[in-house]
Amino acid sequence: MIPKDIMKIVELDRNNINDIKTLWKGLNSYHYEVSTHFKKNFKILTFEQQTQELMKKDKLRIFVAESEDKHIGYCIFTVNNGQGEVDSIYIQAEYRNEKLGEQLMNKALERFKAHQCNEVAIYIAEGNESVLPSYRKFGFFERFVVMQNKTT
Repeated sequence: MIPKDIMKIVELDRNNINDIKTLWKGLNSYHYEVSTHFKKNFKILTFEQQTQELMKKDKLRIFVAESEDKHIGYCIFTVNNGQGEVDSIYIQAEYRNEKLGEQLMNKALERFKAHQCNEVAIYIAEGNESVLPSYRKFGFFERFVVMQNKTT
């Protein structure tokens, strides 16, 4: 258990997005491990490619969970034309079950409400379906199931 006095959630300036590169790589590696059909997508996706796409969005926000001034988790979310999206959320394995993901998600949801978003989406990578019950607790439900042909 992380003592509360050494754990905090802070907003990271979008220009400091590189500060979460190691964490993002951890999430990408996890998705690679759990993917049954699309490992190739995670193998070729780079942080720089992802960051380039995110930086095009006007309302990009990043919250990080810190312990002893070390980033241990993050949530990236964006708002475009009244539409919110949780683009990426990750907690290092050794810090899970500390409710950090819940705190990060609540921060994002507060911001979506402040931006008067009429819809908020989160996309779950194939192989990571075990997170669905967690997101349902926040009011997220499957609206579509998108299937993709696996290419070689």
